[in-house]
Amino acid sequence: VTWIRRKDLHVLTVGMDTYIGDPRFQAIHLERSNDWALQIRYAQLTDQGLYECQVRPPLPPPNPYFT
Repeated sequence: VTWIRRKDLHVLTVGMDTYIGDPRFQAIHLERSNDWALQIRYAQLTDQGLYECQVRPPLPPPNPYFT
């Protein structure tokens, strides 16, 4: 799961990894659940806007390659 801030297309999180220098942003995911959330602690007016959650299907296992 990837969380993106739409106003500037900034990738905020990928899985549980955070890619923004602001520690208020964090992906939340409960074990054995398909539910994800984006947490913004101490939200400010400048945080308002659209946030997009993108879900990519799992990659298929690699095909074995023999030489």
